[in-house]
Amino acid sequence: MAHHEDDQAECVLLRLAQGHRCMGLRGMEPVKRIPECWGIHGVYESGLKEEIEGLKAGKKSRQERPKKSVPSRATIPFEDGGVTIHRPLLGFSKNRLRATCEAMGVNWVEDETNRDPTRTPRNAIRQLLREGSLPRSLQKPSLLALKDRMGAKATSRTARANAAFEACDISMLDTRVGGMVVRLPSRVTGSKIVPPAYRQESLIGSKYKAALLLRQLLEIVSPRQDTIALPKLDFAMAAIFPDIKNPAASDLDKILLPGQFTTNGVSFQRVRSSWQRPTDRNATKSRPALDKEFIWVLTRQPFFSSENPIIEINPSPKYPTIGSQPSSPLTRAAFRLWDSRYWIRVYNPTSSVLRVQPLRDTHLSQLRSSYNAKERKALNDLLRVAAPGKVRYTLPVLLQEQNGAEKVVALPTLGVANPKREMGVEWEVRYKKLTLPRKTDIPRVVI
Repeated sequence: MAHHEDDQAECVLLRLAQGHRCMGLRGMEPVKRIPECWGIHGVYESGLKEEIEGLKAGKKSRQERPKKSVPSRATIPFEDGGVTIHRPLLGFSKNRLRATCEAMGVNWVEDETNRDPTRTPRNAIRQLLREGSLPRSLQKPSLLALKDRMGAKATSRTARANAAFEACDISMLDTRVGGMVVRLPSRVTGSKIVPPAYRQESLIGSKYKAALLLRQLLEIVSPRQDTIALPKLDFAMAAIFPDIKNPAASDLDKILLPGQFTTNGVSFQRVRSSWQRPTDRNATKSRPALDKEFIWVLTRQPFFSSENPIIEINPSPKYPTIGSQPSSPLTRAAFRLWDSRYWIRVYNPTSSVLRVQPLRDTHLSQLRSSYNAKERKALNDLLRVAAPGKVRYTLPVLLQEQNGAEKVVALPTLGVANPKREMGVEWEVRYKKLTLPRKTDIPRVVI
């Protein structure tokens, strides 16, 4: 993108007018993902398959195994890759770029609509900056200096949050259901006494640290499409880190706080567990001490009645055979993003439309009836461990509609197929792109 220094000043002034504070006044980022391309495979944080490292010898991925009706424990690969926006010209003014183009004989194009100050708020701000009639504190040099100061402060706060995130102990990440078990730092405020003159600034910094930490954890599980707004995490911060409101709070004070709540599409449940890995017993200055008493279980929040994410898969075309060993027709199917968590592609050789939608009780009853006693017990055991209670109703189910009735084909994330309804249907599932603490032992932690 050709955004330049003048655009950056306009962005800062516009955000000031909109009431943004520290994080919002950093201006445009040099590198950023493209939220407008949500759901486009290969563009939106996807396109590369990231296999789980260190899998046991002989363990195959879902699409390589022969189909079985008995539930399995196959690991779902992660998505990786994607397209990002790069802005290499943010450090150059418009006049300098124009002079360079003229000297090099390079033509450029300007959007004529940018000249109309009544068209958009940004156009109005652009006109005010060009006229130079604003107070010195709102002119370009001051705005860019403000951007640099806020950027430095945001970088410092992000570094503190990243250190806390790296200290988190994720003991399980079940990609089959999108659930996670994590032990968090015991506190986000420092242990040193802060002079009264700096307490307010220290409190704001601790709130940012807690909010940024929780946002990184939520993005692993949350179905939210947009970046999670930090103000929406106030309740969660207070419920998990009582030292934000009371620096003298102890571990016992946590018992009085809510032990179960939901935020941004994720259910939090506090569980008492005093076990810790030996390597987590000694905290350092840059690595906060972990909570000795509690862990948190994060799962996708049950769907509201108004939520019903659906993917429809039309009958797949019949591709001609090329060569002696043609590739699987599944590789020609397009990936679709379901519930902002799972990338799913399906080869549909049937003559009817298939659907991916949330699992319901009626679907489970139908699936159980297609199994023998041993297979039924295996399915029940899997659901009891991997998707207890209402968590199972956040899973996707692959359905075929026939004569007005829904017929279960499979539970794709669990690797469970209906032996009576497979009909040559093939599928592949990948979990969304995510970031884990570097110390995470992925082969041991990820299911």
